[in-house]
Amino acid sequence: MTVTMPTAGPTTQAPAVTTDLSPGITCDWTGVISPGAAYISYSNASKTVTVSHGSIVLPTDLGNHSFSITVDSALWGANVLD
Repeated sequence: MTVTMPTAGPTTQAPAVTTDLSPGITCDWTGVISPGAAYISYSNASKTVTVSHGSIVLPTDLGNHSFSITVDSALWGANVLD
């Protein structure tokens, strides 16, 4: 996800989560975005990353910032590695 600042927002994107499960088998999952920042969030309900442009502090938040999403199975969280 690339967001150019400053622009109007918010900007949303649904991440693609791939697994090594057999084709056609899907399961519900939850995610956590890190590191945390006031302007970026992840919704488990809609499975989207949102950048809230109004929460960006200029010029501090200008530049490239890397984030990761760690996902876990909602059904078998203790049995599935991140």
